[in-house]
Amino acid sequence: MEYLLVVYFLMSGVWVRGDELDGWGAIPYPTEAACLERKVRAEEIQADLKRVAPRALEKRYVCEPRETGPGGSG
Repeated sequence: MEYLLVVYFLMSGVWVRGDELDGWGAIPYPTEAACLERKVRAEEIQADLKRVAPRALEKRYVCEPRETGPGGSG
């Protein structure tokens, strides 16, 4: 099963899925383990950004299973 690394942005007190913003679409990974590895890296990068730019938008990263339609296709 494929997993999607999805980024969410905290905007005006509401978490907005990155897919709704230009250039922030979910990234597919072949396994949950691969997705979780990239999630950790994304969180490290976000922490570094917040240290140098404390007012940067809050981001949250989530690995979600890719939903498939009938027959197993995306």
